[in-house]
Amino acid sequence: SYHDYISKTAIYCNDRTVIDGSWVSSPSSTTGKYFYHAAATRLQDGQPTFVCSNAKDRFTVSTTTGNGALTYPVGLITVDELVYAGGSEWTRNTSMYLAQNATSDEWWTMSPEVYIYRQEYGDFVNVMSVYSLSASSDISNKDVDYHLRIRPVISLKSCVLVSEGNGTAENPYTVELSSDCATLDN
Repeated sequence: SYHDYISKTAIYCNDRTVIDGSWVSSPSSTTGKYFYHAAATRLQDGQPTFVCSNAKDRFTVSTTTGNGALTYPVGLITVDELVYAGGSEWTRNTSMYLAQNATSDEWWTMSPEVYIYRQEYGDFVNVMSVYSLSASSDISNKDVDYHLRIRPVISLKSCVLVSEGNGTAENPYTVELSSDCATLDN
């Protein structure tokens, strides 16, 4: 029943951009090879962005705004969105609203952090995650072999209006469609 509220052109950015010059090849098997993704640097620098520069990383339903790879307009939160929401790496934030009503201690984002290869251990790929405990959260990372939960996200159309509520668990936002909203695809 909420189909008309959801944006069909929203971009869910899986920014796989590799940081320039970060691929390191070492003759030492203990050092190995590794590269960091841009989202990890933006997290450390506190410089989040909503710009998704690579068209192949723009996961969308629509081929006009992105890669058209999604059947449904649903994604996961990005590390950039977490920073805008008050999150930071390895630092507890007791007022970050994302910790409220969490049914899991830790869940995935869609932001990759690092690829590591060590000859004696093989490949490791870390993805950013949200660690939530006792109504506080911080941004962490885990190897993709970990079993974490997911919290899907959707984007509402820009014409959806808040009609009531303050966004708390006790008084959540309620939304309504503006008169022209059902026909818009934004």
